[in-house]
Amino acid sequence: LKIEKDKVKVDKDIEVYFGALFNLRPTNKSYHIIIEAPSIDFSAGQSMLSRHIASKLDCINVAKPVKVSTDIKGIIQYPDTPHVIVNFSSQKNIVVTPLGELTNANLVGRFDNEYIKGHGRGDDNSAIFIDKLRTDWWNIPMIIDSSMIVGLKQPLLKCHIKSRFPVEKLNELVGNSFLLKQGEAVLEIDYTGPLRQEDTFQHSMVGFVKIINAHLQYL
Repeated sequence: LKIEKDKVKVDKDIEVYFGALFNLRPTNKSYHIIIEAPSIDFSAGQSMLSRHIASKLDCINVAKPVKVSTDIKGIIQYPDTPHVIVNFSSQKNIVVTPLGELTNANLVGRFDNEYIKGHGRGDDNSAIFIDKLRTDWWNIPMIIDSSMIVGLKQPLLKCHIKSRFPVEKLNELVGNSFLLKQGEAVLEIDYTGPLRQEDTFQHSMVGFVKIINAHLQYL
């Protein structure tokens, strides 16, 4: 049974493209569903998830619409849990996280509910991969490579952050004791730790901030 991909409306005004293929043979009852949203608000997409999963995303907000495509494969047999992969992307967006606000965010990523193959599909084995993220954090340009959020029960963030920028951009972070002028700063950090503030398990941050040829004035 094939359902050709076509545009449908959800909750009257959310436009998505839906298509599906159902194999009804007695020996191989399976299905493959594709759902695509060229432009959908984060809150609208979150509302379409189960309350259990949506609650895991309460600590994140995205200001502008994102492009999302969802691929769902499973077996028509209880208690099978389908394999779900969600790809998403956005340009010049604003992402609010517990670690601060990311502006001018260009990102490409995906969600997979079977992070380690063969270890089940669920919260413990789910992961969000951010393959490429270029953004500004406190007006400092950042490139975040190969970052991932593992697990939904206690989300663990792993990321590699690097940046090179005029040293004046540090003045907003160092307080009122010093004024930095001229020169540049180079930053490279590997971070592993909780995503949510209420999670108290251990974290680590290894890296450096180099300040090169800068003028430092003590105020």
